[in-house]
Amino acid sequence: VYCKLFGADFGNVKIPAGYELPKEQSLGPLPSKQHNTKAAEVILKDSATIVLKKFEYSASCPGSAFLVAAPTAKTKPDRLTYLIHENGKSEKLKSYDKKDVLVRLPVGHHWNEFRWFSVYCSDSKQSYADITINQAVAEKLPLHDPKSVMVLPSTDSESTDSDSTDNAGAFFPPFSAAWMLTVMAAALASGFMIQRCLESDHHVKTC
Repeated sequence: VYCKLFGADFGNVKIPAGYELPKEQSLGPLPSKQHNTKAAEVILKDSATIVLKKFEYSASCPGSAFLVAAPTAKTKPDRLTYLIHENGKSEKLKSYDKKDVLVRLPVGHHWNEFRWFSVYCSDSKQSYADITINQAVAEKLPLHDPKSVMVLPSTDSESTDSDSTDNAGAFFPPFSAAWMLTVMAAALASGFMIQRCLESDHHVKTC
């Protein structure tokens, strides 16, 4: 923030060369392992939220659930972390036919804690579809804000009232922490600049 009147810099934020603002990241498609369970794309929306694009699942396993495992796919079943989906439910998935589905980690967790995402059948202890979570990618995500809300846009195949209800309570990826700090620094610097201008003996309209 620069004031021409005083020829002075009242505050600045240095941006490192090559710096990228946190943003959602794609992990690519979710490949099927059993029962044609798959998704066209897996997107990490923020540090605790994931979206499955055009997700397909036949509900062939009554005990299925979205799960993440750390540190590998060989983690014992009792150590798997159940994800939250569909208005706070964490198990017994219904069938999906190319629908976008939003899923969250339990409160206090971050995607960089996990290496593996799976549509997992707890009855047979088998993965119907899974994907590796790239830790370098997980570090580039915006921080999750549990107070913000997102409703996934409906597609042609999911325009019913029930679909709108399914997505209620989902979370929208917030502004990044770096962005918020930048705005706060700019606001403080601007306030200081205005104060200096008002206290000046020079009668000017602008700085």
